[in-house]
Amino acid sequence: MSQSAEKSIFLNALDIDATDLREAYLRTACGENLDLRASVDALLSAHQQTLNPLDQPVVQEGAVQIDQMDPTTDLDFGKPSDDLGKTIGA
Repeated sequence: MSQSAEKSIFLNALDIDATDLREAYLRTACGENLDLRASVDALLSAHQQTLNPLDQPVVQEGAVQIDQMDPTTDLDFGKPSDDLGKTIGA
């Protein structure tokens, strides 16, 4: 089985949104080659299940965005340490 044929069929199939048209294309493109068809089907299945970070929302549900916070909220970042600038082990 040629990897270039497998890749070409896979990429062409991705461009076909309609399930029945994609199925007809795969039947024609793979013909009697059941190994090729199984391989392309596996690629398509994996492609549909892949969690692409770019497809995920930037802010998770329930998170508070800074522009939605009460402006009177005190953001306590802690007190600067008195030890800042001292040499370690001195």
